[in-house]
Amino acid sequence: MQETVIKSQEALLSCQETVITLQGSLLSEKSKKIEETMSSVKEELKGYAAVVKKSCTASLAPRKLQAAMVKASSVEDRSSNLIFYGLEESVGEEKTEDVVLNVLEHTNEKPKLVSCRRLGEKKEGKKRPVKVVLHNRDMVRSILARSGMLREVEGMEDVYISFSKFG
Repeated sequence: MQETVIKSQEALLSCQETVITLQGSLLSEKSKKIEETMSSVKEELKGYAAVVKKSCTASLAPRKLQAAMVKASSVEDRSSNLIFYGLEESVGEEKTEDVVLNVLEHTNEKPKLVSCRRLGEKKEGKKRPVKVVLHNRDMVRSILARSGMLREVEGMEDVYISFSKFG
């Protein structure tokens, strides 16, 4: 009986050696496939990297950066501007700035004006809009919030105030 046990154990060891050999070859094949996949992924990433680098280089060109900065600063600049529509053209000594300040008194705001000028060419019978630049955005918001008060003021029913769409 001991011989049978020994033969069985030898057969079991032989089978285990075969399993280990097969597992080794399986691991070797899997390792080769993983290396091939990694190589393929690396090549694809190199291609993508080249495309991204080319795109980034083009989008970060000095001209494009400068244009983006100009656009951003012009939006920032416009945030403190207002446009007044429906103001009568100044007659004689009266300045456009005085007309604007008179309108703003009716909104209970007394802002400091940075600049104030008419837009467009002067034409008979036409009221040109007035671009007003203020010191800060908060004052712009406050004036816009109170601009509805002008509808109740005699002679200012046709005066409208809006954000500036111009630089």
